[in-house]
Amino acid sequence: MSLNYSWTRVQAFKLPEIRKKYRALWDKIRADSMRLDQLLAVHRGLWTGALYVYIIPREIAEEYRLEIEALKPTIRGRDIKPFGFIWREFYIIYASAKHMPDFPKRFPNIMRWLEKHKLILERRSAVFTWNKEWWELEDPLEPQIFEQKKILSPLFSRQQSFALDISGKYYVLDSTTMIRPWLSDEERELYAKNWKKVNEKDLNIDVFIEEGKKASRELGSWGESLWYVLGLLNSETLEFFFKQYSPRLMKRTKRPKKGRWYSYMPPYLNILPIKMAEQPTRSEVIRYSRTISEKTNKFLALPPDVDPTEKAELESEIGFLVHELNEIIFDIYELNENERIVIQNFVYKKR
Repeated sequence: MSLNYSWTRVQAFKLPEIRKKYRALWDKIRADSMRLDQLLAVHRGLWTGALYVYIIPREIAEEYRLEIEALKPTIRGRDIKPFGFIWREFYIIYASAKHMPDFPKRFPNIMRWLEKHKLILERRSAVFTWNKEWWELEDPLEPQIFEQKKILSPLFSRQQSFALDISGKYYVLDSTTMIRPWLSDEERELYAKNWKKVNEKDLNIDVFIEEGKKASRELGSWGESLWYVLGLLNSETLEFFFKQYSPRLMKRTKRPKKGRWYSYMPPYLNILPIKMAEQPTRSEVIRYSRTISEKTNKFLALPPDVDPTEKAELESEIGFLVHELNEIIFDIYELNENERIVIQNFVYKKR
């Protein structure tokens, strides 16, 4: 099957000047590392063009008897927290003429639902600009990129909030950023060429690709290596690094408060420095990431009437484990005690 690598298109990216007081520390974190995009693909989720039409809560799906084969469980950006997420029983109608040309015949109940909103759907720009069918998603992407293990992040967040979808079943929208294994050498090479053309004229594509492949082989199976990357991404170290250059959002008011929401989207995430630790240390990071994720998902799933003491104890336990993991990652990036204090003071102030 021929795949559409449209998500390898690259946005222009110019790194702003890093503040002088943090520049040496920022450079030290980046030293002897590789970029995230050498190892994994980074891009936003699919576009609907009419969010409230295609995103369906379970109750609506049952009421209208919508065909389950075309409904994909979806995670929204707001449902993702550091190391975990919660599925709130929302589905996306995966309507794609390319992947299901017989969609109208196969799913009559869904078509009746979509026809209720036909006037709005047929006025979307994708219909008259890209010749999309009135009933399909604007940009559904490929099922292969969703149906695999992947790291998810809200597009806008106050802090690093990366979580791992180990089930490989969740589809995500453009309110979410996906970080996942490259589908093929062709996809990775096309992305590197586009990045060079738009952002980095002197990029050595062969070196870029080979370093990524070497690291992938060293990390081993993606089932394990994604846990390692997850631990680094959620660390205070990379939060400090990222917030030196990522755009902040400001409220549109006459007297706006200081912006604390950051843009967790490509191409800002692409250049995050991933440092390869020795195998025993990687195994330790993986163990902590798995344990924290398990406890975080348990915490997020607690019922509203849970005993407050039980909730507080679990939250405290998660916080202690996160602190220990941060200390391990400080060591991976060879940061001394003073540098750790600078990072923590900066991070807590910016959240």
